[in-house]
Order: sequence, then C-alpha cells, then structure tokens
Amino acid sequence: MSKPKDYYVSLEDAAFALGILDNDFLLWVKEDSPEIGRNYMNEKAILNSYLNECSKKENYLSKFKNSMQAENYEIENETTSKINFYQKERIDLLNLYTDFINDLIKLHQKFKEIVEKHGVESPVLAAYLLFSKAIATISCLVENLKNGYWYVGSMLREIDETLDVAHYFIISNPNETGNLDLQKWFRLGISPSHSKCRKAISKWYSELSPSVTQENHQELMGHLYGKKSKFTHPTFQSIRDCSLVSYQEDEVEIKNMCYGISSRQKRLWELTHFSKSSIWTCFQQFMVIFIDSMPLNQKDLDYLMSYNEKFTPLHDNLKW
Repeated sequence: MSKPKDYYVSLEDAAFALGILDNDFLLWVKEDSPEIGRNYMNEKAILNSYLNECSKKENYLSKFKNSMQAENYEIENETTSKINFYQKERIDLLNLYTDFINDLIKLHQKFKEIVEKHGVESPVLAAYLLFSKAIATISCLVENLKNGYWYVGSMLREIDETLDVAHYFIISNPNETGNLDLQKWFRLGISPSHSKCRKAISKWYSELSPSVTQENHQELMGHLYGKKSKFTHPTFQSIRDCSLVSYQEDEVEIKNMCYGISSRQKRLWELTHFSKSSIWTCFQQFMVIFIDSMPLNQKDLDYLMSYNEKFTPLHDNLKW
C-alpha cells in the first residue's frame, strides 16, 4: 500500500486540528524546528505529518486541557449582550440567505423548458437536476440553522459534492468514460466518485488557465473539502464544538450535551458565516457549468455576476 501524500497545513489550522491553543502549538514549533513551508494560499504552514508527532507528545494532554479550560471559561463567562449579538446576527444573515436561495430557485426555474429540449439522459439535464438537489440541501441547511441545529453543518460537504458531479457531467461529455458515468447515473443509480470528479475539474481548470496547475487546484479543492468534512466526520472536535466537557486532572465532567439544538451561540454564528460560501458557490457554479452548455446569454451572466457584489461585503476572516 502506498504511503499517503504529505501536505502543508497552516499553523492556525494545525493548532485547531490538534485542539490546543495557538500559543502552545507555536511553542512546540519553536522547540522542534520542523520544516516550515507554504500552503496553496502562500500561508506559513507545517507538514501534516508533524501533527501526528505532536499528538503523541508526553505533554499533549496538558496542552489539550489548557485549551479546554480556556474555551469553557469563555463560554461560562459570556455576557448576555454577546449571546444576543450572536443570535440576532445569525438570524439576520440566515434571512438574507433565504432571499438569495429564493433568487436561485427563480433563476433555476427560468431554464426548465430550455433544459427539456436538451433531451433524455443529456448531461445538461443531469446537471440541472443535480442543481435542484444542491439548492434544496442549502435551503434545508439554512432553515435548520435558524432553529439552532449544529449538526446540519454536515450538509455543506453534500452541497459541494452535488455541484461537483454536475460540473463533471458537463465537462466530461465528449469523453467515453464521462458518457458511461452519465448512463450509470441515470440507469443504475450510481454516481461517479467525488475524487474522480475533483480530479477532472482540476484538469479542466488547469487547461482553461495556464496560471493554475492541476496539482494546485486539487490542493485548493482538497483543502476546502477538508474544512467542510469536519462537520461530517464523527470526530471529537465536531462534538466538542456543540457541547461542554470539562477536564480536571484525571477526571471528566460532562456539563452539557447537544441532542439537537445547540446552546453554543458563538459556534452557530460562526457556522452561519461559514455557510455563506456554499450559497455563493451555487451562483458561481451555475455560471461556470451552464455558460456554454445551456447556454447563458449576457443578461444571465450580468445577473449572476451581480451576486459577487452582494456576497463580497459579507466576506469575513473566520478560520476553521
């Protein structure tokens, strides 16, 4: 079996993955002097293999407890005004997202008759149907976030996977393998693997723009996919983010568990901000996928491009 490829992780993401404080992780980096490089965003980064070494350190557990204590202190001493701020902004943003989703539905419905003319088992029909699933999933995500359900974050990855399959069917249409995958999708209920779709999409982007290499684009897609996968995988971190567990010496105290609606207002607020990228991606992908295959006219393109102006002011620097 081949050894998994090592890759660079930003210092901040590395500390988060280990579940320890940034300062404690930076002290380890200073002590160990591991290889420092740059990730796809040109951020100072560490090799992922170093994280595995850190998790086995003798003092790992004490650093982890430091992080838990700091986090619990922040939660337990959160002011009412802060909690109210997180709740209000979350709901305000989600209501705005609902407006965007409704715009997306109207845009999607506009092309129904055009798609029908593309015929049975066409790649455009498949992509169009997949888009309806992506929109429905986003709508479900937003409505559940309004009610405070933390674990709906797992839907973020499903949205990306759905859009990537749609994109794959369009760009692989002239390809014999792509046609076979399309036939399996319609007739056998089998979808091409996400890794296959991502590889094909990265190759397509690298051929479209000489400044983008297939390897760099795959690294970018893998990084974003990994961030959204954190909500899907049944890890301790995903449960820690909506619960309250205290570590005192060798004893554990479970103070609060999430059985549906989370009481962690800051985390729900962060997830709400993070979710906007999936809605924005839908508008962008509608243009990328259907610009030639539908095709879209200039008015359609101008309409889709106008959403860049709507989403850009909403951009934030939250790190996950």
